[in-house]
Amino acid sequence: MFNTQITKYLKGLPIFIMGICLLLVTAHNVNAATIWCNPTNTGTENGSTKETGYNTLWEARAVMSSGDTIIIADGDWSSGYPGMTISSSYLPPAGTSYASMSTIKAETDWGVRIPTLNDNGTGVEYVKLQGIIFIGANNSAYKWSHCKFIRCGFFAPAVTGNASTFNISYGAYNLMEECISWGGGRYKFLDYHGDHNIYRRCVARHDWYISPDWTGQQSNFRGYGSTNSVWQNCISIDSDREEYQFASNENGDFWVGDQSGSGGNIIDGCVAMKGLTQAFYLGGTEAGDTTVELKNSVALGPSIDGINGLTGAITIGLVIANVHNVAAYHFNTGFQHFLRHNKTGGSIVFSDSIARDIGPLVGGSITAFHNYYYNQTTGDYGINSVNADPLLNGLLYPVRVESGSILSTAGSTGGTVGPTILYKIGNAGMSMDESGWNTVTENPLWPFPNEATIRSLMRTTVDGVEGIYGYTVNGQTLSNYIWGYFGNTVPPFNVRATSPNAGSLIIQWDPPADIARPTITGYKIYDVKNGKRVEIASVTGNNTFQATINGLTIDQHYELAMTAIDSTKGESGISYVRNVSWPVIGDPH
Repeated sequence: MFNTQITKYLKGLPIFIMGICLLLVTAHNVNAATIWCNPTNTGTENGSTKETGYNTLWEARAVMSSGDTIIIADGDWSSGYPGMTISSSYLPPAGTSYASMSTIKAETDWGVRIPTLNDNGTGVEYVKLQGIIFIGANNSAYKWSHCKFIRCGFFAPAVTGNASTFNISYGAYNLMEECISWGGGRYKFLDYHGDHNIYRRCVARHDWYISPDWTGQQSNFRGYGSTNSVWQNCISIDSDREEYQFASNENGDFWVGDQSGSGGNIIDGCVAMKGLTQAFYLGGTEAGDTTVELKNSVALGPSIDGINGLTGAITIGLVIANVHNVAAYHFNTGFQHFLRHNKTGGSIVFSDSIARDIGPLVGGSITAFHNYYYNQTTGDYGINSVNADPLLNGLLYPVRVESGSILSTAGSTGGTVGPTILYKIGNAGMSMDESGWNTVTENPLWPFPNEATIRSLMRTTVDGVEGIYGYTVNGQTLSNYIWGYFGNTVPPFNVRATSPNAGSLIIQWDPPADIARPTITGYKIYDVKNGKRVEIASVTGNNTFQATINGLTIDQHYELAMTAIDSTKGESGISYVRNVSWPVIGDPH
């Protein structure tokens, strides 16, 4: 009996301990304070409300404890407002866990501008910065770990020397989610000797770097000596203005790895469009035994020539590389190779990818198979590869292969040849030591998050450089710019359905980009179940973005998709599919 009772109590002990821990965490969170910072406040300062917010971030920081949140009132505090910096001497206190992070955030995302983030030697853990735009070169977070940067912006003016726009140095398990970096600087996002860091849905544009005192290469996403870091759904865009670059001609949109190391890095679902000489450079240590993976990504040609014998859309150094489901289009076919292995060590597996108007595979130790190529110069794309135009076999848009097309089943395992970049990778806010950090979600990636705000911000850049360029021109959107790169009509985005009553649906969708709208003549709505396309409704004109459908069968499942009709380009491919059945309406998939 005694032993039975002991066993009974011991069985309940873990639950009891977990309960105590939960109470402690909950108690800590309950006690966490919200502190306001408002530089326009001229009255009482106690931080309890926006109206009584502390005049400076330094004052708010002085009363901040671990796990507290500082909210900065919206405004441009980047110049003429002393005490508004986050620097080595004025860092937030470390949090204790992801559930109890010390946070500094803007009143509304993108609504606050402050000077350069400048920690070059202190370091901190479990800190979150959200919605803040940092103005100045060499934004630096040194030895920050388990920190999160959510919807932050980093802008640098014209700057020379070995300067980055934003860098994390010697940090681990950090998350940069939906951040942007543009303007001057050698690197836009620099992961310097990082470990297990994530760059997710970030956008970078190289606007200016002319440095007579530094002859180094340039890159928008740079993994320098990084290990186990990941780039998910990131975009390098419109960085091809040669007059604003240092003429090294070895630049790269994504440059991951070098002589300092490259082990375990992954580039997944990324876009390099109109970029810096070569889209992807994957380097490694002299030992050549580290690994890197590039998958489901696209390289859309730069206008800047590279170096013969060095440059490809993808250039591989001394690594063991796995490259698959990649597309490259419209590079210099004379010597800008699809893939260039420019070292004697390392090895590459290269498969299920698309090359059009670009040079061949060059270099040793390349195992290639199941690739589509067209208009290339010479070379061998491997076994089971096909010389045929991908644009006529299912590649209407850079980010997907059309369902039911030749390319959709031509892969090495019967799957797709070419990229699939349709859904957000990684659950929102999750770092690499949290669940779901690498999950391909059911949430559509397009229209790209915050694209209107990003476009508005990037329309202003370095003095003397035109910020209205490429995707920021009047009437354009980031999604329309990328999807429309091959010249095809772009399908409607954000198709949604509501049901006023059984058997009826109201379908709504976003208007097209203003630049595309004048030639849109209407829309069609289809049931695409079982791979078939049955038209069930249509809309005429380019001013209506809603349709009502009646007479649907309530015990039937529908898979609805839309197309747009353009008077010059024709009908688009289908939109994301919307699952519909009564009484429940499903999410897009």
